[in-house]
Order: sequence, then structure tokens, then C-alpha cells
Amino acid sequence: MEYKCPLEPKPSWCCEQCKTINENDPQKIRLYCFEETLTAFKNDYQLLSLAECKLIADDICAFYGVPLPEMKDGRGLKVARGGFNPDMILRIKLPRQYRFRLAVLHEAAHCIFQYLTRNEVGKHQPHDSTYTRYLLDIYSSQLNIPINHIEHVAKQFSLDF
Repeated sequence: MEYKCPLEPKPSWCCEQCKTINENDPQKIRLYCFEETLTAFKNDYQLLSLAECKLIADDICAFYGVPLPEMKDGRGLKVARGGFNPDMILRIKLPRQYRFRLAVLHEAAHCIFQYLTRNEVGKHQPHDSTYTRYLLDIYSSQLNIPINHIEHVAKQFSLDF
């Protein structure tokens, strides 16, 4: 019997955007589509307070032995951000529309990745295979989904990890 993951993923060509490749970050759009599948599967659309977001980020960063990031409201930003600021302080900025669990985990993964790999401060952080590995492990543990399920779905989106 063939293994079938209960997440029932969309294929890697799930949307027109998935067909476009950003040469600086080739798997970014596919990763975002993958995350939409997880959000839908977990039915996890609840917006959280900034304090709740901080607790989630602190918990996962502490697990990886990474200093706890500052949590900012992201006022004026169009997208969420996570990682070192120019002063070498880990920071997550979350505009209101990104205050849900998967977005917080995604940005915390940027902090973890940048801290543990000593990725250059101020440089664009691609959603490469090393970052994606951290992210899949975090999603598996925090969303209570077996890692083999997460990996199976990630492969459906042609993600390298």
C-alpha cells in the first residue's frame, strides 16, 4: 500500500506564482504555498496578540538555545521579518495580519537559522535548504505533525531540505 499523507498537498504548480523563480530565493514562493497548505490543514487562522506571539517565539528559540528575540509590532511593514537587526539583536517584526502561529514560527525559524549558522547581518536570508530543514523540524514539533508527513508534503512542493 502506498503511503498517503493526510495533509493532501497541492502540487508544486499550485498557483501561477509557484511557476515564477526568484533567482535570489528560488524556493520562496513554493515554501509559502506549502505553508498555506499547513495552515489550511491545521485550520489555524486565529490572529494572536503580540504577547502570545512572543511566547511562541520565545519557546521555540529557547528550545534551540537561541537568545530570545525582541518582538515588535511591525507597524508600517507589508511583510513580517525575523533575524538580526543591524545592532546584532534578534528581532521579529509582525504586522497585525501576520500574527498567527505559522507566521510566528516562520519568523522565529529565521532567527534560529541566522543565529546558529552565523548568517550575515543585514543580508537577505534565502529560504534555502538549510533554513527549510530548520523550519520543517519546527513545524513538526510545534504543530504536532510527524516529520515524515511534513517531509512528504514538502517534497510535493519540490522543496529542498
